[in-house]
Amino acid sequence: ALSSRIKSARQALGDDGQAQRWIRTLHGQGFRFVGEVSAEGPAPAGPGPSERLVEVMSRPMVAVFPFQQEHPDPRDAYFVDGLAEDLMAELASWRWFPILSRNTAFDPARRGLPIAERAAAVGARYAIGGRIHRADRQARLSIELVDADSGAQLWSARYERDLDALVEMQGEIAAEVFQRIEPELNSAERRRILRKAPAE
Repeated sequence: ALSSRIKSARQALGDDGQAQRWIRTLHGQGFRFVGEVSAEGPAPAGPGPSERLVEVMSRPMVAVFPFQQEHPDPRDAYFVDGLAEDLMAELASWRWFPILSRNTAFDPARRGLPIAERAAAVGARYAIGGRIHRADRQARLSIELVDADSGAQLWSARYERDLDALVEMQGEIAAEVFQRIEPELNSAERRRILRKAPAE
């Protein structure tokens, strides 16, 4: 994962593994930023390599919001909140993207906002949310991953089960969602970094 991020950072800076003008590989040790920083002369019109490196290497926040109930039922609250909390735990174990805290994500003051706006309001770049619809004991759970900047849906999935089965499967569902969205988040970040590559 680290080598992949270093490669993306080099591409964003117009560097590569052969030239190593900005990021040098120290075999057996790791990587080192070797660009020179100077305060002389007028400020450049756009962001310089150092600023781009900071932007490239910054870790975006991911927010997991409580799932909405199409027909609110107190009996479903345990499952709805529990699934979001399990998903937070799964994502936190990944340790690449920081996860918004439960207290902030579950703040009722923002529950009426669209998911992308809620994420932007708390400084998250990506948001995970969903809805649950129940008819008697059957339940349909829809989950989505959204880019907060553009509002674009990057990934979605649907689970239809007996409600009791969904409750029993919440840890399994959270793990599966984690496995599905991990490459989507990596891909989205790679595209974002490449879009910010310096002009030739």
